[in-house]
Amino acid sequence: MNRMASQNRLDFLDALRGVAALFVAYLHYSRYFLQEKLVVEGVEYNIFNFFNNYVDLGKVGVIVFFAISGIVIPFSLLKGGGRPVLRFITGRFTRLYPIYWCSIPAGIFAYWYLQGKSVDWEVIAINFTMLQQFFMVENVMGLYWTLQVELIFYGLCVIFFLKGWLGNPRKLLYISIAFLVIALVASWVRYYFQIKVPVALFLALAFMFWGAIWREYIINGSQICKRYGLIVFFILLLLMPAISILAYNQDMGFSETWYRYLLSYYTAMCILLVFTTVIRVQGPIFSWMGRISYSVYLFHGVIFVVFMKFIGLEFFNEYGMPAHFYVFFCILLTLGFSQLTYTFIEKPMIKIGRKWNSSLKNTNTLANT
Repeated sequence: MNRMASQNRLDFLDALRGVAALFVAYLHYSRYFLQEKLVVEGVEYNIFNFFNNYVDLGKVGVIVFFAISGIVIPFSLLKGGGRPVLRFITGRFTRLYPIYWCSIPAGIFAYWYLQGKSVDWEVIAINFTMLQQFFMVENVMGLYWTLQVELIFYGLCVIFFLKGWLGNPRKLLYISIAFLVIALVASWVRYYFQIKVPVALFLALAFMFWGAIWREYIINGSQICKRYGLIVFFILLLLMPAISILAYNQDMGFSETWYRYLLSYYTAMCILLVFTTVIRVQGPIFSWMGRISYSVYLFHGVIFVVFMKFIGLEFFNEYGMPAHFYVFFCILLTLGFSQLTYTFIEKPMIKIGRKWNSSLKNTNTLANT
């Protein structure tokens, strides 16, 4: 199958990725209007309140992101060729790090300087490694926490690939179930000992390795992978109420409630099942949003904070336009800005990564002749 045909088969995943990024942006924008008490009643308040306190759109978007990573990322290790681990690391590095580094100064300006927060240069330096949470160092921007989850997933993918498990659906089934069980145990520990155990990490990894199973069904029609994927989902469906109540029945600093956690995960599960099987949304606009989704994720908050600080809040107070006008306007600004960062930073670095990997292939071929 040629590359273009293969890409067309994955366009619906780009659409999901792009929409997930917009979910996260909408959650953060709407939360601002609620926290600042700029919207306190009426239809807009009810909409914002529902998507913040009952179904957390940001959480839904992040879960969808994680599942798509599971569908897409392991394949880059499994597709063959020489020196697969080195090529995998090269590809992931050039994809994630350059634009991430560019987002750090933007985050410092929006979330530190404009908020009157003193700059800690040691914290900032460690953030450039993307490993800050492993050293218990705060993120320059809170949304960076998902990137550490991605790095853990990449590391596990390499380990399981070297052990020969990554391409084995039955092994992936066991791995996904194991992370669900760990999440259940972690939620009990969190409840019983009042310790902030990262339950969300284990759930994220379960979704990611579920994605690696589900790929073989939605792309190649494997019926055994369909069965395994549905088994994982059924177990998740049964365990989520207990996990949510044990882990989030009391607030430990993130204003979580068990029902919001549960409804958000169930919503994400429904979206993943329906929009990878029954309804596959495709089209040039959705594919484009998927391509720029990483930049959208990294910069949407910065765009909003800067806009509201210097322009938006004054207009809102003076003219009283609907809050959703500012939400949608900032989404448009973010999409435009993300197209620029994709064109001038992400895309060239992806090409460099592919060029490096191509040279690795050629080197390996020459070494074997």
